[in-house]
Amino acid sequence: PEHEIIFLPWDRFALIRGSLLDRHFSHTESMDGTLVQLIVKCREACFITLLFDHRSDLSVPRKHALHALTGTVRHFADQPLLLMGDFNTPADSAYLAPIRQLLTDPFDSTGSGWKETWPVPLPLLTLDQLWISPAVAASRTFHARLGNSLHEAIVIDFRLRQSVDMNDLHFPAPYPSQQENKPISPSST
Repeated sequence: PEHEIIFLPWDRFALIRGSLLDRHFSHTESMDGTLVQLIVKCREACFITLLFDHRSDLSVPRKHALHALTGTVRHFADQPLLLMGDFNTPADSAYLAPIRQLLTDPFDSTGSGWKETWPVPLPLLTLDQLWISPAVAASRTFHARLGNSLHEAIVIDFRLRQSVDMNDLHFPAPYPSQQENKPISPSST
């Protein structure tokens, strides 16, 4: 109850408590990174959610897609922002250093249990990640096992310190270039 399920490209979905105001799907030219940008409204406040996925193939370099993602994060860094997804890159990777300068991992301050998320049943790597901007305050972060996935889901309880400024919001942010961004049509969800 009170949740909306949003079906996204590539067999992904988001369960949202509140309503979805806008969404946008984009990808790098080589499809090594995909990004869904969402504006979510919950209890009269709005926030941005970025759902990122990097191909798991170890022969695919991480640098290009994560560099593009950093630009998108910079675009929204002063807004209430949650960045999450399957990065297929360890959280301490040098390629994530620019994101660590802009956002924080709430598991570091409010997490319980193992931080690692992959592979189940004994996670060894933190490939699935959640990052928040300073406008988001986490109160609890933990993992949950869902279905037959080899990844543990990250669950966060949070409050917003501010709402998205809809008058000054340039949505969607480019990833990696504006011409490659594609709106998600209702027929593709």
